[in-house]
Amino acid sequence: MAAVSAPAAREHRLVGLVRRHPVAAFLAWSFPVGQAIAFQPVVARAWFDVDLPTAPFVVLANLVGLLLPAVVVTRVVDGRAGVRALWDRAVRVRVPLRWYGLALVVVPAASAATAVVLLGMPQGSGGALAAALVSGLLVQLVLGLLTTNWAEEVAWTGFLQTRLQHRHGPVRAALATGPLFALQHAALAAGNGWLGGIAVLLVLTAAAVPFRFLQGWVANRTGSLLVVGLVHAAGNATTDGSGFGGPGLLPRLYAGEAVGPVHLLAAAALGLVVVAATRGRLGHVRPCTSPTPRKEKVMVKELSAEVDVRATPERVWQVLTDLAAYPAWNPFIVAAEGVVGPGRRLTLRMQPVGGRAMTLRPRLVEVAAGRELRWRGRLGVPGLMDAEHAFLLRPHAGGTRLVQQETFRGVLVPFLAASLDRGTLPAFGAMNEALKQRAEEPARTRAGTGSGPA
Repeated sequence: MAAVSAPAAREHRLVGLVRRHPVAAFLAWSFPVGQAIAFQPVVARAWFDVDLPTAPFVVLANLVGLLLPAVVVTRVVDGRAGVRALWDRAVRVRVPLRWYGLALVVVPAASAATAVVLLGMPQGSGGALAAALVSGLLVQLVLGLLTTNWAEEVAWTGFLQTRLQHRHGPVRAALATGPLFALQHAALAAGNGWLGGIAVLLVLTAAAVPFRFLQGWVANRTGSLLVVGLVHAAGNATTDGSGFGGPGLLPRLYAGEAVGPVHLLAAAALGLVVVAATRGRLGHVRPCTSPTPRKEKVMVKELSAEVDVRATPERVWQVLTDLAAYPAWNPFIVAAEGVVGPGRRLTLRMQPVGGRAMTLRPRLVEVAAGRELRWRGRLGVPGLMDAEHAFLLRPHAGGTRLVQQETFRGVLVPFLAASLDRGTLPAFGAMNEALKQRAEEPARTRAGTGSGPA
């Protein structure tokens, strides 16, 4: 028994360590493995005088050293529901067209404008420009997105920067992610010698931080890591390209000129504009905190109801986020439409106990798979009746403790407080019990049929 239990205990400790420190676990995998792969061409040239193509090793490093640890750590920490949520953000294409305009028009135009300022107008005919736009920009953008930049941003933005943002806010998350993002490109800077390589990394870091402002803003506003990757790929496609099929746009227009830093300067400028325009919020909506002054407390009402469910947090999350099934079981939110993702707006039909049904359109401000779902809405104008609704899932006694809570603020709260106690709070309890029953149904069915190990 000792020979069997010891490895199991070590595995349990490792899983617990990853769950407590997901960011550290990601970095402990990402940098040793990813850089070991990315530096292979550098080592081959320096030690064996063999020239290996760089691009395939960069692609492999991104897949094995970035995307894979992001998915594995998400699976360990958040379960399959977390992986599904990450995948949903990674492939989300339904966003307003203006965000595609940002990637396909604004980012290349910013790089081109920077090149014109630094190098003057390019020489060449309209035909040369058209050819450069197609083969240099569009082709390289698609190749870069598919081979490199999508995987990069699923890891950097979707995993690392998002988790840091939850704990430290959007600006600090970008400040922390930027240097790590720059250091990931160490192998590409190694060909410049020690001093040159360090100088290149310092320049990359200076540009990477505002670039992470830009990427964090796009992710927060769209919920789409695909669009984030598209913005990244568009910047690369204006200069060096994807590493496959030739250079990007500007090297074709400025033959013989050093245009490599141009897209870094343009991306940094866009990021600084974004952080200034959003006053550091970067599109991130923080959950409300309770006001402390006593005079404000009279306009605050908090409701909370909890239930213990004999099912995993993953199963409870599955039931909670299956909006289409709400009419079949939910006595409180009798109909729900929308996509569960950060910043997305839902349409909810709510039926308080003994009251009239109402339709609300709150915006999701927190979507942490298997842990927390939170939205914010209001009645009419701001300050009249604002509400923040949350579902908190915590492992408890082999199952899940579900806490449903809502905080109301505004001038109407003192007049509606009694009504909330009579109608809304009992509706919380009714929904909790109905969710408990639905989440436990698969387990009861298995127990009734005798399925499972003997």
